[in-house]
Amino acid sequence: MKYFCTYFDFNYIQQGWTLFRSLQNTVESFKLFVICMDDKVFEVLSQAAPNIIIPIKLSDIETFDPEYAASRNNRSIYEYFFTLTPVMPLYIFQQYPEVDLLTYLDADLYFYSSPQALYDELGTNSMLITPHRFPEKIKWREKFGLYNVSLQIYRRDDNTMKALQWWRRKCIEWCYDVVEEERFADQKYLNQIIELFDGVIASQLKGAGLAPWNWWQYNFEYDSNGKLLVDGEDLIFYHFQGFKVLNSSLLLHNLGHYKRVMPRKLLKFFYLGYLRELYRSILYLKKHFPQYEYSLITKHNRIGMKFMRNILSAIYHRAIMCYSNSALRQR
Repeated sequence: MKYFCTYFDFNYIQQGWTLFRSLQNTVESFKLFVICMDDKVFEVLSQAAPNIIIPIKLSDIETFDPEYAASRNNRSIYEYFFTLTPVMPLYIFQQYPEVDLLTYLDADLYFYSSPQALYDELGTNSMLITPHRFPEKIKWREKFGLYNVSLQIYRRDDNTMKALQWWRRKCIEWCYDVVEEERFADQKYLNQIIELFDGVIASQLKGAGLAPWNWWQYNFEYDSNGKLLVDGEDLIFYHFQGFKVLNSSLLLHNLGHYKRVMPRKLLKFFYLGYLRELYRSILYLKKHFPQYEYSLITKHNRIGMKFMRNILSAIYHRAIMCYSNSALRQR
C-alpha cells in the first residue's frame, strides 16, 4: 500500500481529481489523503472515492496545530497554504499509525508511470526531495531554491520527524511569497534540510520532476510499446506549473517564461493531453456532483483586465497554445 497526500481548494478540484486519476492508472494499491481547503472540496471528496481518498478538513489541521492556525493572521491565503506543507505530514503520521512512508504531491502533477523507482531510490533513507535541475542558462532561478516542493517522500523515523518539525517551525515563523537570500515561501528551506538532517537525499531520476523549467535538457523517444522515455528512463511525472486555460480555444502552458519552445509533438503530448484529462475530470464531477459549477477557466481569468494581462503576457512570452473543443474529446 502506498500513501500520498496533497491539498487544494475548490478552484483546483479538477487538477486534484486529475492527479488522483493518474495515480489510479499507475499505482496498484494506494490511499490519498487530501487536506480540503474549503467545505465544498470536503463534501465532494467524502463521497467521490470511499476508502481510497481520505478527505481531511482544514479545521482539523488547525485544531491539531494552533500555531499554524494563528499564522493565517499575518500572511496571504496562498502563503497560509504554503505554510501547511510540513504541518500536513506531521498530522497524518500522528493520526494514522499505519502510514510508514508518506509521499507529498502538488495537485498539478500528473503521473505517466509507476513511482516505484522513487521508492527504490529512497532505499533505507529517511526523506527524498526533488531538485529543480535548472539548465545553465537559467541558473539564476536557483534564487527560488535548489529543490522544488512538488514531491517529497517521508519515512516515519527520527530523521524525518526532526526535519519536519524544523521545517514547520521555520514556516510558521516566516513563509512569504518573497525571495530572500536563505528563504522563499516553504520551498527554499529544502536547501537547508538536505544539509542539516541525516538521511535526506535528492532524486536523480530524469523522469521524475520533469517541468517547464528543465524539460529541454533531455532527449525524448518512444519505446516499442509507445511509452515516452526521458533519456532512456521512464517518464514518471510532469509538473504542470503555471498551466491555465484562458478561454474556449486558448491555454497558457507557461513554457515561454523559461525561454524555450517545446516541439509540437511534445506540446500536444503533455499540454493538450493534460487539458483532455482535466476536461474528463470535469465531466465526471459534473455528472456525479451536479450541485456545483466546474470550469477549466477560473472566474477571475474569464473577463476584464486579468484576462487581457494573461493574453498579452502569454503572447509576449510565447506561452500560448490554441486548441479546439473537438480535440478535447479525442482519445
